[in-house]
Amino acid sequence: MDEVVTDPGPVRERPPLALLGVGAGFASDAFRIESYADDSGIVRFARKARETVDGQPTWVGMRLAVVWRENDWKLRPVTGEQQVQIDSLRSIEGWTRW
Repeated sequence: MDEVVTDPGPVRERPPLALLGVGAGFASDAFRIESYADDSGIVRFARKARETVDGQPTWVGMRLAVVWRENDWKLRPVTGEQQVQIDSLRSIEGWTRW
């Protein structure tokens, strides 16, 4: 379910999550903010895959957690108990493209 925020409050004073980059080697084509609060968020990034399905493009999606620290959005480290969620996507319709 997409969350609609009508009053982001203090978030307006911060750079938007859309400005986040992900590490070298993963240049994303699109992003989607799953959820956010004043000091944290969950962002999904999608990159076009080499493979196609029925002649149509596919994407690899990566779900990452971020935190607001030192006046900037930072990736939250993954512990041994957590896993980075990676998905195969048939479409990025409704996502924000860079």
